[in-house]
Amino acid sequence: GRFNKPEGICFNAAGTYAYVADKDNEKIRIMDMGENFQVGTLTTSGVTLEKPTGVALSSDGGTLYIAGKDAHQIFKVVLASTFTGTLSVLAGTGDSGTTDGAMLSATFDKPYGVALYKDDFLMVAEEKSDLVRVVYIPEGTVSTVAGGSGDAEGTGTSSGTAKFGKLQQIAVAPDGGYMYVADKDSDRVKSFKWGNCTSSTYVAALGGETATAASSSSSSSSSSSSSSSSSSSSSRSSSSSSSSSASSSSSSSSSHSSSSSRSSSSSSSSSSSSSSSSSSSSSSSSSSSSSSSSSS
Repeated sequence: GRFNKPEGICFNAAGTYAYVADKDNEKIRIMDMGENFQVGTLTTSGVTLEKPTGVALSSDGGTLYIAGKDAHQIFKVVLASTFTGTLSVLAGTGDSGTTDGAMLSATFDKPYGVALYKDDFLMVAEEKSDLVRVVYIPEGTVSTVAGGSGDAEGTGTSSGTAKFGKLQQIAVAPDGGYMYVADKDSDRVKSFKWGNCTSSTYVAALGGETATAASSSSSSSSSSSSSSSSSSSSSRSSSSSSSSSASSSSSSSSSHSSSSSRSSSSSSSSSSSSSSSSSSSSSSSSSSSSSSSSSS
């Protein structure tokens, strides 16, 4: 049959099968990634699955975890085979809320995406509350790691400043150091270092623009500032060069004028032995030239 609003997807370790949360069909579909590429449906016994939106598979391929958005619960399927298993509730009372505590006493508010780390920590992204919750499977507890409605970076403690805008899917880095969440209403993918509870906008893709690392914005700003500084420096250098050229030209002109004046004075002095009147005139000319040189 056809898919009806498929949401989350996960693969087995070998990459031979993919499990898909088929939300409006309220089924888990299985895609055989082999040559024939067939699609089947997971057959389960136990409780009824409601509006699945996120899936995560254990490393041994034996347990499938499912986010039931409208049921406000987290389900698990203990797989008997690739296509069959037993479905039960892992966490959540079925009531909408954000209460932490024992798994079956805790409440969720539209859990949307799930991701598994080391088979012990099941990370849950809640769409309505915008919280990141963690189900610690070995101890059977649920706790809130970060979040709240909004769009802000910051710390992720219970009184922290990190905010999200309609969380949907979530993924965990292989080493568990970072979580990545699809933050629908803020049009961002955000990273969350849950070891020290710090959230940051990792990638921005606003208005359909090409996604760019947030740090590149700062880098671009720095580059622009550097370019502006370089341009300003170049301008000053050009101005200084111009000033130096003008000064050199003026000095050369002044030197040439002074040399001409001395030459005229020498000629004048020579004429003076022939004629006293001429000498007087030359002397006057020399004085005038000397004055001009001094003025220059």
